[in-house]
Amino acid sequence: MFRCIALVFAVLAVCLTAWANQPETEPNGDRFSASGPINFNETLIGGLPESYGAEGGFPQDYWSFSAVAGRGYQFVATPKNTLPSQPLDIGLEIWDASGGAPVASKDAAGGNQAETLIWTCPVGGSGTYYLCIYEATGTPNGIAHYEIAATETPAAGVDDWVEY
Repeated sequence: MFRCIALVFAVLAVCLTAWANQPETEPNGDRFSASGPINFNETLIGGLPESYGAEGGFPQDYWSFSAVAGRGYQFVATPKNTLPSQPLDIGLEIWDASGGAPVASKDAAGGNQAETLIWTCPVGGSGTYYLCIYEATGTPNGIAHYEIAATETPAAGVDDWVEY
């Protein structure tokens, strides 16, 4: 009985430490000053600035991450600490290192609603990418805080384990 209880507590401790929080570092309003790198299965915490971002013209933050060809990535951004009179309308984009245009984007939810972007890294596309979160209406909002749950899934047809 004692071993069972000890095992439950050990598993619970591992699960709780596996999902951590990573706060942004300012400034991070463009790819060149991005926060990160993102460690997946963590929650990113940040706030959009009152001033406009350098690349998209809207208040924005960038986070860097390493992507592996064929793997899936999901980002669920949730507005926090916003007022009904100043709703945060979240938009998400993924940029590659060239910065020519976003390789994926999502802006479907309305103000003060969570936004989800799911993306699979293309074959031959392994490398550094940037997640951009921005205020989609372009309205500067000094209380526009957010959280992003960042998860990664294995490549299709690839086992996420090693046989010994």
